[in-house]
Amino acid sequence: RSCFGFEGGSYQCCAAPPPLPAAGRQTTLPNGVGMPSMLLGTGATTWMDEAKTEAAVRKALLAGFSGIDTANHYRNHRGVARGIAAARAAGHRADVWLQTKIEGCGNSV
Repeated sequence: RSCFGFEGGSYQCCAAPPPLPAAGRQTTLPNGVGMPSMLLGTGATTWMDEAKTEAAVRKALLAGFSGIDTANHYRNHRGVARGIAAARAAGHRADVWLQTKIEGCGNSV
């Protein structure tokens, strides 16, 4: 089965998901910039755990994800950065959309 996510206490990366139709791969923002339609969320299962975050980000990028979502209050930015670097070292060459949230803007705990 195709899967990606937290299962049995560790990240499992199986076959990459089937590619999305060309029109569904990104959303065009009002300023003309293209944003991926689907991003890996790093909050729920990697909260404050740099090693899990690094592994999840690396596997997601190598499996075909092009966007990563994080937030300052997840305390995992180092793991995200290391995961991107590890994916690059393993051959990932596409651009990465990195989305984060800033505390105090009505979106944080």
